[in-house]
Amino acid sequence: GVPGFAAEAKKYYGNHWGASVSGIMEGDDEVRVHRHGVAVQGWFVQPLDKNWAASAGIGPYVATNKRGSGNLQLHSLISFQVERFIDTKWKGFVNFSRVTTFTSKNDRDLFRIGIMRQFDI
Repeated sequence: GVPGFAAEAKKYYGNHWGASVSGIMEGDDEVRVHRHGVAVQGWFVQPLDKNWAASAGIGPYVATNKRGSGNLQLHSLISFQVERFIDTKWKGFVNFSRVTTFTSKNDRDLFRIGIMRQFDI
């Protein structure tokens, strides 16, 4: 494993749906993958109680791999997330995602832990 990071903006629609856009830097494994790009996902959200929710997301991921051709390539991103309200504006989350490349044979699993802040827009 190698360290990476992501920044995401997510909009919820009612109790069960969401959409997000993410900037992802997967990190450099010094062998096959040094990829970064932008992903857009649609989410199904299942509230478990007033503080917990589980969700699944899927969508396209456009990225370049410096250890590959360096060209923009279209991949998919499949994610599973568990989140918990810390207070009314903050959530903590654990996320597992799979980058599926289809043709490059360099799929990657991403494990992220983070916090989210709600903005009233």
